[in-house]
Amino acid sequence: MSEKLERIPAFVAYAGTLSGDEKGEAQVFCDRLFRAFGHKGYKEAGASLEYRVKNGKRTKFADLLWKPRLLIEMKSVGEKLEKHYQQAFEYWLQLVPHRPRSTGIETVAPP
Repeated sequence: MSEKLERIPAFVAYAGTLSGDEKGEAQVFCDRLFRAFGHKGYKEAGASLEYRVKNGKRTKFADLLWKPRLLIEMKSVGEKLEKHYQQAFEYWLQLVPHRPRSTGIETVAPP
């Protein structure tokens, strides 16, 4: 088996040893995930941990952001993920560049 193909099962085995504590294990999990896919680590790939997401006066923290490829928001083992979809969606809304919608109507300035 090639080195690349060995990294994924090794990562899965490592992940199986974790207790599922979001605060205590998320950052190492993310770094190991990037290594499993052939990067030297999350930082070397250009990703950020605990990325600040501003929403008005409030600041929240996405567990990992790798612009423009990936947003990871982790939860502890046993959490009902459907309760947290809105949180990830709100992060996405704040992080994706806003583009004006085309109305299909062109305006022309008077001569």
